[in-house]
Amino acid sequence: MDKFMKNIIEDTIGKIKKENIRLQPRWKYLAKKYSAWTSFFLVALIGAAAFSVAYFIVSQLDWDLYRVMHRNPFFYFLSLLPHLWIILIVALAFFAFFNLRKTETGYRYDFSKIAITVLGILLFFGLSMFFLGFGGKLNSSFGRHFPGYEKLVMTKESQWSQPEKGFLAGTVNSVSENTIDLQDLSGKEWQVSFDENTTIRPSVNLEKGEMIKAIGREEKSQTFRSDEIRPWQGRGQTKGDRSKENGNSDGGRMNGRRK
Repeated sequence: MDKFMKNIIEDTIGKIKKENIRLQPRWKYLAKKYSAWTSFFLVALIGAAAFSVAYFIVSQLDWDLYRVMHRNPFFYFLSLLPHLWIILIVALAFFAFFNLRKTETGYRYDFSKIAITVLGILLFFGLSMFFLGFGGKLNSSFGRHFPGYEKLVMTKESQWSQPEKGFLAGTVNSVSENTIDLQDLSGKEWQVSFDENTTIRPSVNLEKGEMIKAIGREEKSQTFRSDEIRPWQGRGQTKGDRSKENGNSDGGRMNGRRK
């Protein structure tokens, strides 16, 4: 046994001399250890930020417009999904997964545990960033600084900047008996007409400075005929309003009917 151990020691020493193996200083070991964890958390936080933006976009869109467009709801929902952000989230999740595997203790855990850990971190920090308003701010920043952003991602602004498809939004400048003077999201002035057949959602405030969304049709240059007017935030319905979607309205003001 002593001879066996002696041979192992001699072989080990011989290998060290032959391959010129040297003891690494402790600071290099610690740097490698902490750089792996830092890389993991950095990628995970970027992924969480991407999730917060995607969640913000999804929460702001009007998902019921497939009825107006007469489109299959499943394919319409697919068209609204923020594909760019989803691809980024998936890519970052993979990076975070492999970075966690490279950590000092990562080899101890199987695929499912690491995957659940990564997804849990993305969801927790992503939702936290969303509720703190970070997702909306980051989305707005991309919209301001990247001109082609709204062509790649269907945002609330791009969804309601399609007058040729019947969707127009903007700020009310003035209101007359049957016409709204509206400045759209790009700054263009529109004359939006409405009458007793126009559905005006309960929380709509047709006053100067208020933002609205209009569903209807473009009749001619910068003239829009509205069939429905919604507030900028949400659809402007209550549970009771939804239950009476196909019933009679209870009247309205300014020749529009409230639902």
